[in-house]
Amino acid sequence: MKLNDPLFIALVNALIAALLALNGCAGSVELINAHRTIVVDGDNSEWANIPGHAENNKLNVSACTDDEFLYVCLSSSDRATKMGIMRAGLMVWIDREGGKGKTFGINFPFGGMRADPPMMRDGDPNGGLGGESNGEPNGEMQHTIESQMNELDIVGPGKKDRYRVSTANTGGIQAKIGRVGKETMVYELRVPLKKTSQRPRAVEAIDGKNIGIGFETGELSAPQSPRRGGFGDGPGDGGKPGDGMPPHGGGGPPRGGGRPGGMPSGVGGRPESIDLWTVLVASNN
Repeated sequence: MKLNDPLFIALVNALIAALLALNGCAGSVELINAHRTIVVDGDNSEWANIPGHAENNKLNVSACTDDEFLYVCLSSSDRATKMGIMRAGLMVWIDREGGKGKTFGINFPFGGMRADPPMMRDGDPNGGLGGESNGEPNGEMQHTIESQMNELDIVGPGKKDRYRVSTANTGGIQAKIGRVGKETMVYELRVPLKKTSQRPRAVEAIDGKNIGIGFETGELSAPQSPRRGGFGDGPGDGGKPGDGMPPHGGGGPPRGGGRPGGMPSGVGGRPESIDLWTVLVASNN
């Protein structure tokens, strides 16, 4: 069989696709400069003309840059996938070497939610909140949902290095989850490309080099704290003085009943975990 034979080329492509699937890799996404600022608001309308990748018809991954930031958009209309993110939490790992290194990550949301926030309700304004007589979470649960959306953890470089910060004061890092239409959950993330005195945590991207990015949900088990979704060994010593990152804080969702994985009674479906990597291929645009 000749190297330029169409059958040989098809076999090679099939083998590459199989290897990517076995390694939990979502292929690659062209990383273009959008030449505009992306507003991180949980709305993907600005992403219409930006290259992306669809994973098993359940996840859509897109990424771009401007002159200062890396932007990532993850969207899904699959209920099981959305449940996995909101109940087990989501970690996004960024490897400036283009591999699967786990030395810099953003943990948002933390997971552990027993009630479904608006982006989970699939068009039913009162649905998806089993156990509540009027379809709305009680005051304590509503406070938990709101607090989870207002904080994130910056992880790395060590396994125990965690810095919990308000989404209003993150040294340039922003994250937001929203809902578009009746079913689509949209996750947006912004991370500085280079460190500065005001932005002590950054990708530290290498010009012309690919970036590896991983998406990982925590273990789908009964939650013990808002950020421990099975992502590691727990908090470390917190931020160093003067680095703009305060130490990890306490708090967490209320413990109580519910099915394994934080599933409230009366809610159908089963959460699905995520563990995949993609390569952001540097573009010359």
